[in-house]
Amino acid sequence: MTKSEQVVLDVDGLRMRYGSADVLHDVTFQARHGEVLALLGPNGVGKTTTIEILEGFRARSAGRVEVLGADPAHGDERWRARLGVVLQRIG
Repeated sequence: MTKSEQVVLDVDGLRMRYGSADVLHDVTFQARHGEVLALLGPNGVGKTTTIEILEGFRARSAGRVEVLGADPAHGDERWRARLGVVLQRIG
């Protein structure tokens, strides 16, 4: 497998529920090394929630998520260092 074929972001059936409301329901997508992915949509559709799950800052309700070969819910400091996350706000 060449580097451009390597899947670096793999999301399958992602779901996020707050109480009885589904914010994310069956979100599925992949990104390979070198690809650019954009999440577009109006306020309140789950873009930030999705990104926070991918970063490991928020726990998902269901589904499978893999970023750089690891589940973000169990990412260690070494994994986080590879992400290069710049937060919108500090706090």
